[in-house]
Amino acid sequence: AWAGRRGIASRLGGDGQLVAAYLNYCIPNAIDNRAMHVPGKAGPLTKEQQRENLSLVASTCKSVGVAVGRVAELVDLLSDPVSRPANAAEFLFALVSFHVLGEVSLERCPELKADADDAKMERMASYPAELLDEWVPFHISSYAAKASKANTAPSSVPLSDEIQLSSPWGDLKVPSLLVSAVVERAGPLVSVRGGLKALELGRDFVQQEAVGERHVRVVEQLELLGARYAASFLIPSHQLQKDGEDEKKQQADVSIAWRRANLLFSACLMDASSELVLSNSAEMSESGVKGNTEMAAMKVWLNNLGLNNVNRIHDLFAAVKDGLLLLKVLDFMSPGCVNWKKAELKPNHKIKRISNCSLAVDIAKKPGFFFSLVGVGGSDIYEGNRKLTMSLLWQMRRWQLLHFLKTIFQKSGREGSSTRSSSSKRRGSTSSLSSAFDENIVMDWANSTVEAAIKDRGFPDGSQRLFSEKKKQKGMCSISSMKDDSLSTSVFYLLLLWAKRPFSVNWRFVTPGSNADQKSLNAKYAITVARKIGVSVFVLPEDLVKLRPKMVLVFLGALLGIDSTPAEDRASGDAE
Repeated sequence: AWAGRRGIASRLGGDGQLVAAYLNYCIPNAIDNRAMHVPGKAGPLTKEQQRENLSLVASTCKSVGVAVGRVAELVDLLSDPVSRPANAAEFLFALVSFHVLGEVSLERCPELKADADDAKMERMASYPAELLDEWVPFHISSYAAKASKANTAPSSVPLSDEIQLSSPWGDLKVPSLLVSAVVERAGPLVSVRGGLKALELGRDFVQQEAVGERHVRVVEQLELLGARYAASFLIPSHQLQKDGEDEKKQQADVSIAWRRANLLFSACLMDASSELVLSNSAEMSESGVKGNTEMAAMKVWLNNLGLNNVNRIHDLFAAVKDGLLLLKVLDFMSPGCVNWKKAELKPNHKIKRISNCSLAVDIAKKPGFFFSLVGVGGSDIYEGNRKLTMSLLWQMRRWQLLHFLKTIFQKSGREGSSTRSSSSKRRGSTSSLSSAFDENIVMDWANSTVEAAIKDRGFPDGSQRLFSEKKKQKGMCSISSMKDDSLSTSVFYLLLLWAKRPFSVNWRFVTPGSNADQKSLNAKYAITVARKIGVSVFVLPEDLVKLRPKMVLVFLGALLGIDSTPAEDRASGDAE
């Protein structure tokens, strides 16, 4: 109802432009606007064009990691969000929290590590909400203690239950204290941002200043902190009184609403605080700032598997630390491969967690998987060895992708062997599928799909400039490996998309890929077109341009799986 009254729900749908713009704000170039339909001289968009835009937006949301369900269901919601305001509000929260909570990390607040035991550290690392539940009272109590020693403490400090994220912060006392705590912690560094000084927390401020005036002052401080975005989640009590609707809601709904608003406000403030305090500090590790593409892709894959009783993954290495997630994924991939009598279902101790990790590694080495895990033990996974953990996860990802493609391949009536000689096959394969189905078959499959389309329909209209005889002879229309130089132009991916969906590619937007800029433009366009026709896979343009074999295989596999059935989609975790 809140979203509907302000017209936000109606703007979520329509032609998809608002959500597309927000996604591009969160992740630059997440959507290539060349693939979006926009109103022009011919008039407004048709319903079919609007739905194509919404399909692109929905697929992109799922691809980058927004907590949404199936793409088709999200498209239906965005087609008419006003009729389902509760669902629209859920999607809006998922979209905004994806952006805001994305930077919440235990690495950004090392001050919380001092007094936390291992179990608490794992919870804070795995769940941003639990981390913020600790971060807010820690800083307010620390600031109040320091102010008390300096005789500058307010005469009334909020009680512990008032500081909780689920409590109403309408009087803005808690946000004011939290902002002051951030400013005080940043110290002299904040002088660079325009002479920022902590709010005066004396008797006049806390007890006598009106909420409206307090709101103005807090917003001013947030702007100086570089956290203006946080002000969007402040809900002053005088504004709530104007709405006059919260009293009609059930108390549980009100508590959830307050918790969400306070959670997002605190997350924005944590981000600003970390930037001020840790930007030049050795305490901020590289992994705490930005994860690489493979880690991000792995989180999206795991979150999209739809495993039962598994919370959404934020910190990849914290999530697999107890071994249970690994066992659940292995059992999902090959039902019955895990003997759950040997597993520790309540791994509340280090020994039990290592036992689960060891069990997962042992299963991955056995027939059915035959993963290459030389020197990898359960303790390596528990201790967060990134290289070895990613090695195991990637082999799981690869096995599942090839298994998914093999199923589609066999249903299409093709032969399950590659036309290449055995000496050309990749050595050191990690999957039992490799003897019958591997990357070579995937490449042959892609090549034959493109060649059959060209033979049947000829080259696409408007693409003749890209396919001179010289380029054809160089193999522009086929690939020989996952590191084939012609893949860096992304023209082959676009040909494959055209072969699957003849009208999906507008060839006037495609460049020859003769330089780095053209290659990047083509890669962005190929990824966006793939998402437009329902492919949900996390990959960045630079992955395709720089020919990163793992991401090339994932993207190519997703394109080949376009014609899969809904049941197969759930098994793949990517293609919709």
